[in-house]
Amino acid sequence: MKIFSLYAFLLTFFLVACEQQSSTSQQAIYFWKTHLRLSETQEAFLQQHQISKIYVRYCDVGLLNNAPVPIAPIQIDTMGLVGKTVVPVIYLKNEVFVEVPNKQYLKTLAQHLSAYIKQINAHYHLQTAEVQIDCDWTLSTRYAYFDFLKYFKEALPEQLLSATIRLHQVKYFKDTGVPPVDYGVLMYYNMGKITATGSNSIYDRDTAHRYLKSLKKYPLPLNVALPMFSWGVHSSKGQVLHLVNGLTTSKVQELAGLLPTAEPNVYEVKEQTYYQGRLWEVGDLIKIEEVSEAQREEMQADLLRNLAAPPKEIILFDLND
Repeated sequence: MKIFSLYAFLLTFFLVACEQQSSTSQQAIYFWKTHLRLSETQEAFLQQHQISKIYVRYCDVGLLNNAPVPIAPIQIDTMGLVGKTVVPVIYLKNEVFVEVPNKQYLKTLAQHLSAYIKQINAHYHLQTAEVQIDCDWTLSTRYAYFDFLKYFKEALPEQLLSATIRLHQVKYFKDTGVPPVDYGVLMYYNMGKITATGSNSIYDRDTAHRYLKSLKKYPLPLNVALPMFSWGVHSSKGQVLHLVNGLTTSKVQELAGLLPTAEPNVYEVKEQTYYQGRLWEVGDLIKIEEVSEAQREEMQADLLRNLAAPPKEIILFDLND
């Protein structure tokens, strides 16, 4: 009886500890479209999950005639943002840092982007307290990107600065470096190669486990981003043709002319079909890649066991209908 009581106590203690640990993480969400106007469905989702903080993609930055330029800047309907916290996110293509002529190039880029954020905030009467930079840097662009972050922080010293971090950049941080920011956001998705059949490229637990033990060693505080998106991988004769954003198992099962194959989550086109302006030929394959709520809970549990400290925030990617 004493052994059973001790076991029950330890089990209860463990469950309570896990619950307390996970409860310290606030939920937030990304918005990645070019026009921010919250629909009734999106508003309902935010209320249901008690989310009041939105990471908004302000623009992408790529090269035009070898010069960095903003791409697809955000348009905002501020009525839906009353009572919500907005964090600007700038996505920088890695190409921006491939051929950097001098330090002034990076300083100017930092000054222009900080001014751009201030312009957007002033135009839409927004107050922001932090900014996030998203860039999948490489070994060859590491130093230029990190110098840019330093200059950007100097240009907006009053703003907290975070940067997105990929799994390989955590595991091999001694090679890839650690960005000079206040904290990182681990993008816990897009873990594998997109293929016509086989494992889910968005989330595969076996792949994730190769990186988890590295998390405790990472020298930067980490929050976490989890996937809330799906797509269909359209392929022909083993060659991936394109991704069908938002396609789910339930949606594909409603489509006429497609039948499931012996391969998990893969459907074969039996009748020529047009979908979202694309032609699916007979014999083409559609592989559904999505992440369930149960898998997101699994991801959170794995992360809590392996992070050096519980994340202060779990950010869902992304807000969609």
